[in-house]
Amino acid sequence: MKEAIEQLITNDMAIISATVDSTTLLIQSLVDAKVLTKEQAAASLHGIADHMHKLSQNPNIPDQKKVLTIISDRYREKANAFIK
Repeated sequence: MKEAIEQLITNDMAIISATVDSTTLLIQSLVDAKVLTKEQAAASLHGIADHMHKLSQNPNIPDQKKVLTIISDRYREKANAFIK
């Protein structure tokens, strides 16, 4: 089972990266259009990261914890980049 989870993570990293990047680009376009401030954009991405972290704590889906933690960490990295 552990090997299957590791393989899933490896296979899904491209999808995870693309999803995080596309979400970040969408939010960046809202900043560029002056719909959101950089602080609001960062807060939005932190909100997604917080939600993913909360999901990773769900005891009913222990096999998903590592994937959700990776997603949460990626969104936090992107959020922090907005406010630097």
